[in-house]
Amino acid sequence: MIPAALQQRLPASLLQGLTLRPITAEDVRARSSGQVTRPIWAASDPELRRAGLFDPEIFGPGFEDPTPNIERERVEGSVDTFVAQVSNRFGHIELALPVPNPFTGDATEAIAVLPPTLRPMIYLAGAQYSASNLNDLYQRVIEVSARLRRLRQMDPDHAGRHAIELAVAVEQLFLNGTAHPARNPRGRPLTSIADHLRIAGRSGVKVLLWSLGFEASWT
Repeated sequence: MIPAALQQRLPASLLQGLTLRPITAEDVRARSSGQVTRPIWAASDPELRRAGLFDPEIFGPGFEDPTPNIERERVEGSVDTFVAQVSNRFGHIELALPVPNPFTGDATEAIAVLPPTLRPMIYLAGAQYSASNLNDLYQRVIEVSARLRRLRQMDPDHAGRHAIELAVAVEQLFLNGTAHPARNPRGRPLTSIADHLRIAGRSGVKVLLWSLGFEASWT
């Protein structure tokens, strides 16, 4: 059964014959090229990117700043576009506590991190850059999970009450469909993984669905 929230976002041509199998945290770890533990993704120093959202050891090369010695300013821009060549190199994030998948409701301890080709960072002229909202949403999950992990070490009896913040961060990354979505500084809701399903072809949709907790196949 395909969740309604996914049906609304998938192109009709890709719904026909589509079958989804929920994946487990073990599936996510087995396919991952490495654990992402740091929220760094726009650093010019390669050392700072280790275990980050653009670590070349996890995701492969391709997003190095051509002029790393200048200080860049982020600008709003649309970089959430379909790419012809979709990498299959995933990372993963180990969550501090299991949280429900926003689509199947099953608790998961690990979520996949999409390859950067589907959440790109683009360096622009004039010391500027633009980046996919997905990087901000992944960053939020990493930061909230790390904070919750520290709280559990300091106060294990009460850290559970903070788990809802982690569940919200995962929901915003996957769907961002609540009454209070994550927004950019101008107030626009951030583009979630599910929102990308509308603009991707079959290969892109298959990768996106994996990051949402499903293995996709067509008959």
